[in-house]
Amino acid sequence: MKTKIFDYIGISAAVLCLIHCILFPLIMIIPLGISHNPFIDLAFLIIGTIMVFRITKKSIQPG
Repeated sequence: MKTKIFDYIGISAAVLCLIHCILFPLIMIIPLGISHNPFIDLAFLIIGTIMVFRITKKSIQPG
C-alpha cells in the first residue's frame, strides 16, 4: 500500500517537473521580471530520488 503512495508522489513530481520545464522557458520570453530559481530544480531532483530509492527498497528484498 505504501508503495502506491510513493508511486503517486513520484509521478506527481515528474508531471510537475515536466510542466515546469516546458512552461518556464515560455514564461521567460515574456518580460515579467521572473528569474530562475535553481532550488526548484533541486527540489524535483530530491523528491524523485527519494521516491525511487524507497520504491526500489520495498520492491527488491533479499529472500
